[in-house]
Amino acid sequence: NTTTTAAYDVANSCRFNSADSAYMDYADHPGTTGGEFEYTLSLWVKRGLLGSTQYLYSYAGDSNATEYLRFDAGDTLTYYINVSGSNSTHTTTQVFRDCSAWYHIVLVYDAENGTDADKVRIFVNGVRVTSFSTETAPVATWSAWVNDGRYDPGLGCLWDGSSASAFFDGYMAEVVFLDAAALAPTSFGEFDSSSPTIWKPIDVSGLTFTGSSSFYLDFEDSGDLGDDESGEGNDFNEANLAAADQAIDTPTNNFCVMNSLDNYHQAGVFSEGNNKIVTHTTYYVSQTATVGLTAGKWYWEIKPTYAAGSPSIGVNGNVITGRYIWQGYVTHSYGYKGSDGKSYHANSASTYGDA
Repeated sequence: NTTTTAAYDVANSCRFNSADSAYMDYADHPGTTGGEFEYTLSLWVKRGLLGSTQYLYSYAGDSNATEYLRFDAGDTLTYYINVSGSNSTHTTTQVFRDCSAWYHIVLVYDAENGTDADKVRIFVNGVRVTSFSTETAPVATWSAWVNDGRYDPGLGCLWDGSSASAFFDGYMAEVVFLDAAALAPTSFGEFDSSSPTIWKPIDVSGLTFTGSSSFYLDFEDSGDLGDDESGEGNDFNEANLAAADQAIDTPTNNFCVMNSLDNYHQAGVFSEGNNKIVTHTTYYVSQTATVGLTAGKWYWEIKPTYAAGSPSIGVNGNVITGRYIWQGYVTHSYGYKGSDGKSYHANSASTYGDA
């Protein structure tokens, strides 16, 4: 794992496994209205699977009352709101395909702002997004749906108030919603003083959680992952999430996982935040992970969950480019095979350990 030099450490995240249809929904929205023309949503995400539509935060009552922030099938990011048949859409030209990194996303909805370009503001890792393939501003009189107390939004899914779909796959951490407030990203993060291009989280517990819909999810209670720590008592229901989905892979303690981008030849199936992979049943293949080794001593673990075949672990000098190249077959690959206890390099076997 890799860590930052943050003065503030994020202890936990929540792992959303799309294969489990995992999500959260607002347990009991306060039922009051007011201040819906302005809010700020801040969340840290680490993606698992790519190439599909995945919702981060949403409410979809009907075709005239929908609002969401999502990753698109092309891995762009879209904010959308529909009010009485008219809509505002912001779709980034930037794509988000790095499964090894944490992204910090801040969405500011500010409908009454006098400048159209500032009515919706999106920031990624402290930098404002300014390039959109589609960019239409909301009308000043459009109140938002996700902080309207009559409706219960969903986290990690497209939520219509009673059912969920299009589930997010990956990790979320430090999810903050500020009702009736338009905050800068510096309220949630800062650039590292030693590495000024690295954006890192700061302690948000001191924020003033104004408005009836505000919440803060830190995921530090494994028995109640949807517990709101803002003091407002706006808890979330968990669906298809368990205590084991509390993770210590966070923006300040980024763990090495399997690299779902390295799957062209291998045709593996990734899940559980890219901690689990089911490899192809026909080909001899090697999948790589998300942290490259340079120098020093390194340690990691795997757990084979299927005894048949010849599972192995080791290091590769580069991505494997064929379907019949196993760990240790080529000169830049070293592998330890559990089935015979031998080490392999350049297609040569040596006695090494236990079978």
